[in-house]
Amino acid sequence: MPPVSVNYLAVLVCAVLSLVIGGAWFSPGLFGKAWMAGIGKTKEQVAADYKPVTMVWAFLSGAVMALTLAVVVGWAGADSWLDGARVGLYAGLGLVGMATGANLLFEGRSLKLYLVLALHDVVALALMGAILGAWRWRRRPAPRRRGSYSLARRPPSATR
Repeated sequence: MPPVSVNYLAVLVCAVLSLVIGGAWFSPGLFGKAWMAGIGKTKEQVAADYKPVTMVWAFLSGAVMALTLAVVVGWAGADSWLDGARVGLYAGLGLVGMATGANLLFEGRSLKLYLVLALHDVVALALMGAILGAWRWRRRPAPRRRGSYSLARRPPSATR
């Protein structure tokens, strides 16, 4: 596989973005109540189960997802926000969404919980892909000054 250049600043931004999206997505104002009902816990139980290491793990998970997506965006040749979002959408729907669905089916969980969890990942990956596609560093050849040539471009007689 061809090597790709990764914009690590964009990966870091995407890792932070994954925390922000998760915080908003699972808030009581959006889908937090449906998520808690789906996992069978109350707000108090979720608060009691909270550990700070959970946020560290969530950040690291987001960073690994963003780094992996950055490589896939590079392999796909996505060099715009729309192309990056498309790659993220495909990864979210085709990989993460389907794996989440299979896991929840075996656990006997509801379709509502599946939609809350899978759509969170689809939205997060699509937004991360948009950032990675828009902010992708492209390797550009150095501009050549008029009259300057490298040894590789000289005719064979000129190199002696």
